[in-house]
Amino acid sequence: PCDEDPDGEDCVDPVDPCDEDPDGEDCVDPVDPCDEDPDGEGCPEPCEPGDITCCEDADDDGVCDDDAADLCFGDDSTGDEDGDGFCADVDCDDDDALVYPGAPEICGYPVANDCDGVNTRDGRAAVRSADGDWTDVTDIFAPGDVQVWSPTADFDTLYLCGDDHEGRVVSNHSLTIVGQRSGGLAALSAGGVDLPVFDLSGAGSAVPIAASVSNVALQHDGTQAGLSGHGISCNTASLSLMNVAVEDSSALSGGGLFGSACTLTFGEEVRFSGNSASSTGGAILLASASSVMMRAGILTIEDSTTGSSVSAAVQLTASSFAIDGPGQPVTFFTGNRNGAGEVSDLFVGPQGSATFFRATFEDQGASCDDDNVQTIAPGAWCYQGTYAAMSCDDTTCSPAP
Repeated sequence: PCDEDPDGEDCVDPVDPCDEDPDGEDCVDPVDPCDEDPDGEGCPEPCEPGDITCCEDADDDGVCDDDAADLCFGDDSTGDEDGDGFCADVDCDDDDALVYPGAPEICGYPVANDCDGVNTRDGRAAVRSADGDWTDVTDIFAPGDVQVWSPTADFDTLYLCGDDHEGRVVSNHSLTIVGQRSGGLAALSAGGVDLPVFDLSGAGSAVPIAASVSNVALQHDGTQAGLSGHGISCNTASLSLMNVAVEDSSALSGGGLFGSACTLTFGEEVRFSGNSASSTGGAILLASASSVMMRAGILTIEDSTTGSSVSAAVQLTASSFAIDGPGQPVTFFTGNRNGAGEVSDLFVGPQGSATFFRATFEDQGASCDDDNVQTIAPGAWCYQGTYAAMSCDDTTCSPAP
């Protein structure tokens, strides 16, 4: 190459990029980008701190991103009260560090975290502690691996968003479980693990243990044979179920729910469906001074099976079952069978009792021993010597119309 361009191609040449090249290096050079470079730093000059003409300014606020004066994304003069890195002029809630444009969504959070006004949280799970701190626990309840979550402090709230969660909740603390799913119940499954989906125990606790579950379906795969309560096991505690389904849970006894010294409150709509026990209480077994109370709503006990010919879907031993109150709750028993293939809805054992405001029992089609059962008491599945379809109104039962 030569400075006078003998090939006549012009100043920019594939071989000689510039015809006028006093230092003989080329006009564009990896070492000396510019022939006229008095300070020896190269040309163009490196950016000086704060030089807005050649630095990154992602938020277009006139302050370089690497400048200490660039306090937040947006107009720095508006401030960043919550310290989440977004200025008040672009942050939809500058008092909440978990809410800002593009923030990850947190299941159960009262507002959309990413400022778009839409809660897109299906498949996510989170915990809110008694102190108001939020922790994402989506990985614990991710499908494919049944893990265990236990609360670390009293009154933790576990939020489950969407209908596809796998895992178990094991607790000796008070806690709340809330499902959030558009148009249905959030689902928590422990299929493939021979243990309860929700295991609550206050045995040995110095303080009363209370828990509540709402808007959740607790599910198993119906093939397990563990000791008791594969949907819910409740021992020496209080438990409230509101809008809850217990489905396809199987155990030796109390397939759907086993209660020992457990005080239960049902509300809104509670359904036990497709549960089974190889011994007693296909859907529910209550023992040791347990109780169920439902003052309003609908209770359905359906499609449960028991291996014993003298057991039933709901089995009570020294326990009470009161689906009765001013809210006029309604109970439906349907499709429940014992080991002999007979309809078997309810068995009230010694020191047990059951009352209903209004209940319907399926036709049982066989004879029994009691002469005249008009209230739900021991042997209450009989009516005037015959297993019969019954409806009960304010504790008095008569053959269904």
